[in-house]
Amino acid sequence: MRLYLVRHGESDLNKQRKYQYPEVELSKTGLLQAKQVARRFKNIPIDVIVSSDIVRAKQTTKEIVAVTKKKVVFTPLLHERRCPSALHGKSIASEEAKQALNLIHKNRYDPKWRHSDEENFFDAIKRVKALISLVEKRTEENILIVSHAAFLKYLLTHLLFEEGANPDHFEKIYYFFGLKNTGVSILEKKNDQYGTGVKWRLVTWNDHAHLG
Repeated sequence: MRLYLVRHGESDLNKQRKYQYPEVELSKTGLLQAKQVARRFKNIPIDVIVSSDIVRAKQTTKEIVAVTKKKVVFTPLLHERRCPSALHGKSIASEEAKQALNLIHKNRYDPKWRHSDEENFFDAIKRVKALISLVEKRTEENILIVSHAAFLKYLLTHLLFEEGANPDHFEKIYYFFGLKNTGVSILEKKNDQYGTGVKWRLVTWNDHAHLG
């Protein structure tokens, strides 16, 4: 099985480095990026698209469907990590955001702790596991997934560290593995070369050659 992972196109809040809310739409640049990444899949043999149903992801998916004519399955399992709603529209560099993030970081190992209404690491990993279960039950061999930067990095964290994944693993991966808007990554599930069974492996990360 092969998964093509695509981050949605740019929104104005992306560009302004502000916390996004579900209703935010793609910017003009983001719509162009979505069209550009869609053209990349014209000759790539995907069987189905599984997408976040948040607006900016749906708009990106719409452009890919226009080129590939493939069926789409929308699922909230692919939503972006939910940040405190009080931060929606606020700058990432704002004092309010910094204070909230410091508290979240300080309590990152407590599964029961919440700053307010956000998802913590354990919530996101639970959603990742549900997504993997959903994908692995499908019969298609080539699946295109449209999602969001942080969630795709949670996915990478879990597949790399499995049940040993922890919040510090995620934070290191989050900052080390950059992911541009409409960057394409590829995962494959196949037999491990060391004979330890079927494993997921990362083939490509953040391929954005289509952006020029």
